[in-house]
This record gives sequence, C-alpha cells and structure tokens, in this order.
Amino acid sequence: MIIEGDTCLDTWKKALKYIMDSGSDFTDTDNRQCREVLNLMVNISKPEEDYDSLMDVMKKFNWIYPTEEELSTIIFNKEDLAIYEFSYGPRIFNYFGKKDQINDFVIPLLKSNPNSRRAVISLFNPYIDSDIVNNNIPS
Repeated sequence: MIIEGDTCLDTWKKALKYIMDSGSDFTDTDNRQCREVLNLMVNISKPEEDYDSLMDVMKKFNWIYPTEEELSTIIFNKEDLAIYEFSYGPRIFNYFGKKDQINDFVIPLLKSNPNSRRAVISLFNPYIDSDIVNNNIPS
C-alpha cells in the first residue's frame, strides 16, 4: 500500500487512518498493545512545509515522546550514547566506525542513478543485535 500526500501532517493522518482501519493487533515483547500494517510506504511530496506543526501535534498526545533535541541527538549524533541501548545516528552516519551510509553511499548513488533500488541503509548490526536476549534492537 502506498499513501501519498503533500505535507507531513496530511500524510501522517492518512497513514494513521489506514492503520486503524486495516491494521492487525498484536502484543509486543514489552506487553504493549500495538497495531501494525506491513509493507506500507508513505510518499510526502513537500515534507519541509509543515515539519514543525507535525511536531506540535505529536506533543499533544499523552505518549512519552522525545523532544526535538533528543530526537536530533538520537538520529544525527555519530557516537554511541551510554544512555541508550542503541542510537540510530552511529548506525546511519558511522556504521562499524567506518561508513556514513547516507553521505558516502545513498546520496552519490541516487545522484548518479535516481531510479536505483540499491539506496538502502542498514540499522541492524548482527554482532550486537543477533543476541537472543537483546530485545531492544532497531527495526
């Protein structure tokens, strides 16, 4: 399923409606009730137009939702942070301490071949995440 919209907020609302209408319920390993849709793709044509307003909407929920500063630290910091079991930033921008997957691979690849299907990054680290007792891994 592909959900398309102009802005983040508009597309997010469409995606939530689809998940609520068509999703499957399950209980995760932390005993939380969840609903999911597999193979959902979201295409936002103008994501820069309302990013800030989307963050304001998210803050209104009673979810424990990270601040913009915390999200930035988790996503863009290239170093592992001791307060988290894992951070996305090191896995995206400093994979195995060697590879910036976005700037050294994805961007150059898409500039040379915009239709490439090889523009994929990996967050899974088999040396750490394959441990059967490790329940908190990127997904």
